[in-house]
Amino acid sequence: MIANRNLLIPIPTPVTTAAAFGRMITDPACLLAAGSSVLRILAGFVCAMIIGTVMAVISVRFKFVGALFSPLLQIIR
Repeated sequence: MIANRNLLIPIPTPVTTAAAFGRMITDPACLLAAGSSVLRILAGFVCAMIIGTVMAVISVRFKFVGALFSPLLQIIR
């Protein structure tokens, strides 16, 4: 803390960071924003799983689709 006083741009200490986090976590707007972010992330994962499963079934059923996506899959692997 002594070294922090002489800086041109003060760096927050762990104590001030924890205090700010404590104030933020009790704010309903912060909780709403964090909750909506978590829901959007989960929705993205679910959509990716559904699209991936559908594309896997289609590429197994139709060989030309599998051949079409094969170079892309090789790059990803």
